[in-house]
Amino acid sequence: MRIAVVHGYFLNDSGSGTYARELSRALVNEGHEVTLICQERRPSDFDFINSFFEFSKGNEEIKKVFSRETKYKGFCRLVRPSLNGELLTFVAGDFEGFTSKTFQEASKNEIDDYVQANIKDVTKIFEKWPQDLVQTNHVIMQPYIAIRAAGEETPVVVSIQGSALNFSVKKDPRLVPYALKGLSESSAIAVQSSLSYKDIVDFAKKYGLDVSRKTHKIMPGVDGNIFYPSSKPSQEIVNIDGFRVEKQDDVLVYAGALIWTKGIHYLIASLPLMLCERPNIKLIIAGSGFQENALKKLISALDNGRFEDANKLIEQEKYLGSSKDYGPVIPKMNDIDRKKYIEAATNNIQKRIYFAGHVSHSRLAELQKPADLQVVTSIAAEAFGLVSTEALSSGLLPVVTYQSGLRSVIDAIEGSFDEPLLKALVPGVNLTEKLADVCLKLLAKYKTKDPRFKNELHKIAQNNFSWRYAAQMIAKINQSKAA
Repeated sequence: MRIAVVHGYFLNDSGSGTYARELSRALVNEGHEVTLICQERRPSDFDFINSFFEFSKGNEEIKKVFSRETKYKGFCRLVRPSLNGELLTFVAGDFEGFTSKTFQEASKNEIDDYVQANIKDVTKIFEKWPQDLVQTNHVIMQPYIAIRAAGEETPVVVSIQGSALNFSVKKDPRLVPYALKGLSESSAIAVQSSLSYKDIVDFAKKYGLDVSRKTHKIMPGVDGNIFYPSSKPSQEIVNIDGFRVEKQDDVLVYAGALIWTKGIHYLIASLPLMLCERPNIKLIIAGSGFQENALKKLISALDNGRFEDANKLIEQEKYLGSSKDYGPVIPKMNDIDRKKYIEAATNNIQKRIYFAGHVSHSRLAELQKPADLQVVTSIAAEAFGLVSTEALSSGLLPVVTYQSGLRSVIDAIEGSFDEPLLKALVPGVNLTEKLADVCLKLLAKYKTKDPRFKNELHKIAQNNFSWRYAAQMIAKINQSKAA
């Protein structure tokens, strides 16, 4: 079957990038011919990609850059449209090779130019390589673009990711018509969780569109060949660019964008509370984003014992502000507890946090091997907890804010691993205090470094999250029409 995956962005920098990459890999492994359309800068890094094409200057022709054999049953060509260095996104960030701007910040002309440039290129791609089925990511702009490029006879499946709907469409009325066109003219819609189903159905219903019958829940998978536990994690001593992780350390890992909605400032503020009871706590932060400098300022203030300066930073820095749903970043404390908090942080917290920057999937897997817990402190809605499935497969307990699509991972494993503490970080709690409490209790309750425990978590992940199953469902979601 000829299947196009239309992503439009990179393959390594976000949950939707991971989704597009791993879905493509699984489709190729099932024997399909995949045309992956995205802006990935390093196609040769991905072993399932047979060939890479890009548009010539002026976008008049598609030129082959490389071709090679792979071990997979099917075939994948990656095609990169030319956008003249201009990329519109849902969340502000750095995108290599581009001047980027969010859709909600862009002018009408910029949006029109971006959409038309994509339609022109994707149409040429489909003329060169006709498709039986097209899968697109996000509610905008890929569905709108792909439907116009593919024509009426080719079914188009829209896979909903949270950022486009929550950060762009719901905040900018100009984008709503694009979203509605994509939803109404698509053949099917795939969501990753029950809450994501409700979110997209309710959004469409608000504008008089009923998409409930063509919306299907298809959870993402996890690659157990990349994410698996180390055989002897308790005996490992890891040196990461001078950041030393020893066998007695309790290691937390965060993986994702460094932006306010991810709530990493709450995680950092909770560390002194943990250090009061477990002085060997360490934190690895894998990711990049505009919040990084603000986070480092907060860490510096705490490390220098400047408690009041830390509080002022939180009040004044837009990237460190509190969320009304999760309480103050630094909780109110009595004199004794405040003294303990300051002492735990002073000349200590900075050396216990390592910023790994943006990392590849294989690098993230290595960083997770010596860890005990993975923490996701998102304070905004998420489509799904993809990084939590990867952590679980690596043998880490996932500690997440139990809300929106993040609940799906915890709910899915409930039959195999029923732990009420994993559901404790609900909206309305003081996140900083509760996060410290949950992490400390989990570390005390479970032998998180025991290979047997880690292997048990790995098996749970493999039994509950399968990219092969997701690929099979996407391929046949409209099989009758595509045949």
